[in-house]
Amino acid sequence: MKLAQYFHRLMVTLYTTFNAVMIYLFLLNLPFGYEPFAATLIHWDEIEGIGSVAATAVIAAVAGMLLVVRLGAEWKNALSYFSVKLGHPACTVFMTTRRQPFDSAAVLKAYPAVKESAFAPDVQFQVWESVYRKHAGNTLIMSTRAYWHLLRDLYFLSVFYLGIFLVVWALKWGVPFVISSPYVFVFGAQALFLLLSVRKVGYRFVDNVLATDIGLKPGETAEPKKTRR
Repeated sequence: MKLAQYFHRLMVTLYTTFNAVMIYLFLLNLPFGYEPFAATLIHWDEIEGIGSVAATAVIAAVAGMLLVVRLGAEWKNALSYFSVKLGHPACTVFMTTRRQPFDSAAVLKAYPAVKESAFAPDVQFQVWESVYRKHAGNTLIMSTRAYWHLLRDLYFLSVFYLGIFLVVWALKWGVPFVISSPYVFVFGAQALFLLLSVRKVGYRFVDNVLATDIGLKPGETAEPKKTRR
């Protein structure tokens, strides 16, 4: 798992750098792209106030890195699922309308405490967590969990930098839309894409735990048998 941790840190660092560079370019009223960024480095001494702009971008990058490390998982989950009470995908894993790789009736039979509690979210999570502890060392579960955590951190950073951009955009309202529109698209699109991705992978993670416990192999599905009439 050390390799996965190094990859996680690398991706977070690269993503943070990318967003900080976008903030840097927008503060300079420059269009989005590699060429404008390279031009600022070549003509550094000729651009007024570039030092303070670069310092602001660096502060934003450091702040993002510190927040993603310091912020607890419960807050990242709440941001991903727009809920503090139901902030983990396992809170509804036994009661959902989405397609799952197993027969829900078989799963409920295996874990009767969930049905007895009237599908209480905290009970669903507690039952799932007890099952997860048994299979935490499973390769499939470990890889899906690592992927979910990576997407969750990237999504948090996308929201953080989207917020910074919106504040800067409001303060620099006079910037022509032809310059600001690419930034609006990139900051908004990446946040939306990562939101959908982190939710999808989070659901896959909790489903994989239950599927592993009832004996399904990767890619296998347990569908209810059809009766002949």
